[in-house]
Amino acid sequence: MPPASANVVPHRALYDITLARSSSNSQVTAASGKMSFEWADACDGWITNQRYDLAYSYRDGDDVQIRNDFVSWESKDGNRLQFHVRKLVNGDLDEAIEGTAERSGGQMVAHFTQPEEKDIPLAADTLFPTAHTLQLMQAVGHGPSLLFRKLFDGSDMDSGVSVNAVISRAPRGGSAEEAADKLPTQKTADGKEGKKAIDARLLASPAKSVSLAFFAPDGGDASPEYEMSFDLHENGVASDMLMNYGDYVLSARLLALEPLPSGGC
Repeated sequence: MPPASANVVPHRALYDITLARSSSNSQVTAASGKMSFEWADACDGWITNQRYDLAYSYRDGDDVQIRNDFVSWESKDGNRLQFHVRKLVNGDLDEAIEGTAERSGGQMVAHFTQPEEKDIPLAADTLFPTAHTLQLMQAVGHGPSLLFRKLFDGSDMDSGVSVNAVISRAPRGGSAEEAADKLPTQKTADGKEGKKAIDARLLASPAKSVSLAFFAPDGGDASPEYEMSFDLHENGVASDMLMNYGDYVLSARLLALEPLPSGGC
């Protein structure tokens, strides 16, 4: 079987985010927004660029606008990561995190440069985000149905999380044909109804449903900090996403999907 990286299709995706459900004790009464994701091939590494803009409404009447930008470069051997995170709340900078992480000589260390200079040791078997996704893709293509891995992405000044992944047989969104039938209808340039915003060929790649549970790295809490599930295609495209934060759940549905140019390597 070829390595999962051989199946990666660099792509850009745009998702529409809505509030799927909210428990009776949740403070969140409404949520909506957009999330974009790019996975690009930089020859010596993978570049990912993720942004989401979300508007939350709360029971106390407050509305909050959150924008989060996460950009990373990860070497293809999985040994080095560069990360940049910016979070804005109602237009004001709330958090900025930058740094690198590297595996060398059997040891792994994250070095933060923002918001302060700080080194954090990581477990030697920790994976970076793209390497973790590639292992999930390998599992989708006839691999194990259960994976438990340590993950570090630089999104906060901690030693990462532990991730329990369950890969099931059937995708949540159905077959490629069923997924194509459910694509949102867009207006084409000539004014006709069409689905040109989404390149359905990228959804023709075989997919399985993946459920992830994220736990604190120390393993002190038996309950996950949050969970998410989505259909993961063998080419790396994710669709039909649910993000479970305990007392509320967000849904992310594809609005646009297109391939990116290859790195020309």
